[in-house]
Amino acid sequence: MIQRTAFIHTVAMLVERFPPLFQAELPDADCFHMLDEGVQQDLIRQGPSSGITRRIVTLSQLAANAGRALH
Repeated sequence: MIQRTAFIHTVAMLVERFPPLFQAELPDADCFHMLDEGVQQDLIRQGPSSGITRRIVTLSQLAANAGRALH
């Protein structure tokens, strides 16, 4: 079974930094990235909220579903 890891990002410029680090530690694993820059922007503007929490939970659920799609 392929191990698949999702990275959820809120800063686009950091996405490219993760694959080399991930592959160095887990060369036989697969990773993918999800990005929602609006989370950080909304946190800065309005602070924590239930809406932001829902977005993170939804992204996490989507990531889990994507990981299961390979099995």
